[in-house]
Amino acid sequence: MLASISPQTVLASGGNTDRYEEVHGTQAIVKDAEVHVYTTKNGGTVQLTDSNEIETTFSQGIGYREYKATPADGWRWKGWTYEQLYRGNNLGNRTDYVLGWRYSFSNDGSDWRSPYDGTGQTISVNRLTTTGETVGNKITYNLYADFNPTINATADTGGTIEDSGITEVEYGTNKQYTVTADTGKDIASVTVDGNSVLAETKKDSFTYTFENVTEPHTIHATFTDEIHTVSYEFVSGTAGEALPEEVSNLCPSSSTYTYGTEVTPTQPTSTSVKVSDGVWTFKGYDKENQTVTSDVKFTGTWTFAKNAVTINHIPTITAGDKTITVGDSFDPKKDVTASDKEDGSLTDRIEVINNTVNTSKVGTYTVTYKVTDKD
Repeated sequence: MLASISPQTVLASGGNTDRYEEVHGTQAIVKDAEVHVYTTKNGGTVQLTDSNEIETTFSQGIGYREYKATPADGWRWKGWTYEQLYRGNNLGNRTDYVLGWRYSFSNDGSDWRSPYDGTGQTISVNRLTTTGETVGNKITYNLYADFNPTINATADTGGTIEDSGITEVEYGTNKQYTVTADTGKDIASVTVDGNSVLAETKKDSFTYTFENVTEPHTIHATFTDEIHTVSYEFVSGTAGEALPEEVSNLCPSSSTYTYGTEVTPTQPTSTSVKVSDGVWTFKGYDKENQTVTSDVKFTGTWTFAKNAVTINHIPTITAGDKTITVGDSFDPKKDVTASDKEDGSLTDRIEVINNTVNTSKVGTYTVTYKVTDKD
């Protein structure tokens, strides 16, 4: 016989109630014995594939029920586990002897003499001769179809994800994945079950951990070209001279380039700038070009030359000693002249800054003159 059986949400009392749900229609319940079948939630289906009796009978010594487990998409078959409970004890895979040793749990219903191997998808529950069970002290057989979830890890070109492909994960355990970008690439996105888990781009490596895995998952990584900034700065190559705004304003703006690009620096729109007291001249950058493997800065140097200064000659005052008679008048500016090579005659700008002459008294006196040119 072949019966398709779907799960129902009745939890196993003897197993992990977080993991299992009881499969509807698989029970064999008689007054002195019960069979219950449980499966990992959403992990797959269980079919009753063979029985030598009707559904509600499970006779001592001859009754058996055979089941087959099939994993759902994203799940892997692990194996059957079982309990045989009587008077508070787990009898395990109990045996009896009828023309040879027989087992309570075998690989199929037609052969009770080969114990269940722990991995096969088919198992048979065989009711052996009595171990003392009665209506008041029944025996209970619990079967657990164990499925493990899988994680499908994929990555686009430009990098790798550790443990790529479909990996079986032990139910309830953790699984860690590391995404690594190739040289010249950045991680663009990492999605888990279609949802982004990457907070920022421009990362070379990223680790994600699935915790308490109880269902299938997917993780997918994409990559993008690594982008770097190329910037510029101008500096003064003349000690004690700061760059004027007219020069600083010529500094090129920053720009971005992909990894591996060879960049030649942008020249300023003018390489000579006149200011009030001289000329600034661009002497060049610290390097002619550079291949971009990280952020790049080009430094340009300017030097300053002051305007030539004209020599200012000292004005000349022309004056001579004079002899006068007591009682004569005296004009200190008479016959005194001043001239300058740049300004010409400065006679009208002569100042008398000291005059000690006393015409009423015989003596020798001093007169002091001053003149200033425009510089």
